Amino acid sequence: MDTSKALASHLGAKITLLSAVVISAVMVLNTVLHYWNIRRLTEARDMVLHTSEKIHTRNRIMRGSMLF
Repeated sequence: MDTSKALASHLGAKITLLSAVVISAVMVLNTVLHYWNIRRLTEARDMVLHTSEKIHTRNRIMRGSMLF
């Protein structure tokens, strides 16, 4: 009877450890994906700002050439 309780306890400990490992792996994967997405958003924002600067510069040049 004691051996079945010991086996059940050992199995419970294994399940708990496996659950902790799986949850930790999911959390690490989630963190990596969030980091990657933030980097992509930052790059997209930088491209939008660069394009906006080019458009503003082109508009200033066009307005300047219309004055002459």
